[in-house]
Amino acid sequence: MAKYDIIFWDWNGTLLDDTTTSVASIAPSLIKRNLPVPTVDQYRKLFKFPVIDYYKELGFDFSDEPFEIMANEYTAEYEKRKYEPSLFKEVKEVLAVIKSKNIKQYILTASEKNIVIESLEHYGISKYFDGIGGCDNTFAHGKISIGKSLIEQYNLSGNILMVGDTVHDSEVATSLNVDCVLIEGGHNSHSQLSKTNRQVISNRYDLYPIIFPELFEKQPSKMVIKKEADFDINASENEIHGFSEVNDFSTKYKSFYDDIKMTNKTEDW
Repeated sequence: MAKYDIIFWDWNGTLLDDTTTSVASIAPSLIKRNLPVPTVDQYRKLFKFPVIDYYKELGFDFSDEPFEIMANEYTAEYEKRKYEPSLFKEVKEVLAVIKSKNIKQYILTASEKNIVIESLEHYGISKYFDGIGGCDNTFAHGKISIGKSLIEQYNLSGNILMVGDTVHDSEVATSLNVDCVLIEGGHNSHSQLSKTNRQVISNRYDLYPIIFPELFEKQPSKMVIKKEADFDINASENEIHGFSEVNDFSTKYKSFYDDIKMTNKTEDW
């Protein structure tokens, strides 16, 4: 039924809504050096990997001071704020649905691995993942080598989908020879993501027809969330998550959620 056996999830900006926190964390270092602090929109246009190139775009001069000083300042500031961000509101439901269909899920991130492990526990979603690939430092040089190590460590094979929010996620997918979908609203702008020629989606619910194409005759149009509610696997058709789809969401997704209900009786979503 599923097109993919394995999902690689980026962390920052894909599952964790931390773009504003990232800007706030770089601000003290910029102010100290009399450099302008970018807006969130400006940040999304500038952010790139390796992050040293992004810092140069912001105006840092690493001929005067080592990059590691700036990176450590940012890390210390982000550490103070690390639990300020929330998960994107669709995350827990989507992770649970994918896990319920026996698809393996892994975190593939340029963030320091132990920090991410702590965060997954804090947000209550560690149970959805089969492994984590992350850096052993806080310098965020990139994650192509991390992805290769992740595949080797867990001896992964099959159809893999990379889900991320940056141009670098597309580059990682190319290097790993896996499929890729990019989500807007994270650390790169829609215009930046579009340049990759990857499919760009607006929210994580849009992953359902990509991962489970046989359950959908065609791509659904954009969903409109009416209210935020916990997904109840035993809810009625009209109660599911309290949202409707512009062109009759309940009709297009009925078989999908009926199937989920039939195969999952105990998962706490």
